[in-house]
Amino acid sequence: MIHTSLIAICILLALFLTVAEQLLRRRQEDRLVTLLATQSYGPFQKECDRLLTRLVIPNYHLQYLKLNSALMQKQAGPAREQLELLMRMRKSKAQTKDLLMKAFGFYLEQGDARECQTCIEKMKAIDPQPVHDMEMIHAIYLKNSSDYIQELQERVKTADKEERALYDHLIAVQRSNQKKH
Repeated sequence: MIHTSLIAICILLALFLTVAEQLLRRRQEDRLVTLLATQSYGPFQKECDRLLTRLVIPNYHLQYLKLNSALMQKQAGPAREQLELLMRMRKSKAQTKDLLMKAFGFYLEQGDARECQTCIEKMKAIDPQPVHDMEMIHAIYLKNSSDYIQELQERVKTADKEERALYDHLIAVQRSNQKKH
């Protein structure tokens, strides 16, 4: 009888601890996201450094939030360091794809053609679907290409409002590139 009661108490305790950990994680994640959304970067960093935060939030997720903080603050050095750290970490295929897209955008903004090309090569191994668009954007912005005007004009015909605005912008950049040549 005591043996069964002890097992039941252990099961209830394990269940309680699991629920408590989930609630703490959700609370800490919400707090961090709110701090980022309100651009409270100092308190955000302090919250990231707290032991409780490091215990309940998975390290990859915490580092990803720190990357977003650096990107929002336009801190190129820390953003680059966070990207390099996250690239070395173990992650799912979906996380890898997301990180490569974020890294590509960052390196494109920085004008770093070599790192953009590295992102494209890594993406080819994970998901070839976005590779053509990545190569096109890389060529337009970093190589001053105007080779994609006709393709984008065709895409405009079937695009929704948001896509049409993007395609029109890319066409305008290419026309500007033509004038440079």
